Amino acid sequence: AFARWYRAPELLFGARKYGSGVDVWATACVFAELLLRRPFLEGSTDTHQTRTIFTAFGTPSPSQWPDMMYLKYYVREKYIPAPPLRSLFPMASEDALDLLSKMFTYDPNARISVQKALEHRYFSSAPLPTDPEKLPRPVPKRESSVSDLNSFQLSPSRKIRRVTPMCDGVEGNNVGNFKQTVGDNTGTNEPTPMSLNFSIFGLKPPNRPTITSYEI
Repeated sequence: AFARWYRAPELLFGARKYGSGVDVWATACVFAELLLRRPFLEGSTDTHQTRTIFTAFGTPSPSQWPDMMYLKYYVREKYIPAPPLRSLFPMASEDALDLLSKMFTYDPNARISVQKALEHRYFSSAPLPTDPEKLPRPVPKRESSVSDLNSFQLSPSRKIRRVTPMCDGVEGNNVGNFKQTVGDNTGTNEPTPMSLNFSIFGLKPPNRPTITSYEI
């Protein structure tokens, strides 16, 4: 039921009947990760996971876990002495180490219960847990409104694209009667010349050149 890194030893040895002790072991793995700020027991296979646990806490002896030899997948492993728990968690308090040692007990029958773990002195010793009312609250997301859209400002590059001079002295947004036909009904698609009403600017239309106006 658990991801491999959080499985109790009895599950790795094929136990079919188990109790809340597997939850205590999994919680201890999470507790250890919070202290280390990284995964604690990283096994790539069930066999490797078992050896990773034994490397961390030492190979269990029959006196520590009498029923392990009766489990389906039990295999006697090479003896590895248990390192001091302090060497694994140098930043932990004494109360934290005591709780971890009880939660990481090999024998599920001797492992601390959920209720006893919650009553452990670790949870009542300094530093005390922060009151839920004093925990920082996430900033609520502000929903966009129509006023936000109206206050949207164009970037300079977009302003340039929207106001482009069409000819000398005339801006694209101020052109009066510019007309350009893309195509007509004759099948041709040649645009007709644009015409400009200069009267709206108070100007006289320029004289158009004729054949006689050029020097021949």
